[in-house]
Amino acid sequence: MYATPNSLGKAFLSNTSTAAAMENVCKDRADVSATRLLLALRAYATAEGRLPDRLDELVPKYLDTIPTDPFDGKPMQYNPEKKLIYTVGEDLTDSGGTTEVEWLDEKRREYEAKGRKWSEEDERFAKEEMNRCKFPDPSWAIDF
Repeated sequence: MYATPNSLGKAFLSNTSTAAAMENVCKDRADVSATRLLLALRAYATAEGRLPDRLDELVPKYLDTIPTDPFDGKPMQYNPEKKLIYTVGEDLTDSGGTTEVEWLDEKRREYEAKGRKWSEEDERFAKEEMNRCKFPDPSWAIDF
C-alpha cells in the first residue's frame, strides 16, 4: 500500500494564508481578552460605583492578571477617558484606541479629501470594515 498525499489538505493549505490564519487567531484571542476585561470592569464598576483609573486596580480581586494583547504580548490597553479597552492591532502602534465615531469621521474626511461625497453606502462599508478589525487599535467600548 502506498502513502499518498492528502489532496484535500494540500488544496486547503494552498488556498489559506498562514499570515491570515494567525491574524484571525490574534483577533479571536483579543476578543476573549476584551470580554474578560469588560466583565471585570463591570464587576468593579458595580462594586465601586465608578470605573478604575488603571487596569491594575482590577488585580487581584477581579482578575489574576491583566489579559495579554495577542498582537504585541503586552497587557491590553485601557483608555478611561474614551471608555475603551483596546489592542495595539496589526500595526503594533498604540494609537490610543479608536471609537466608532472617530473611525467613521476619519473615513468620511478621507473620502471628502478625494473630492468624493460620503454616502450611506460608504458608511455601511466603513462599518463592515471596522467590524473586520481593519483599523488601528481594535477597540471595545465600555458602555455601562
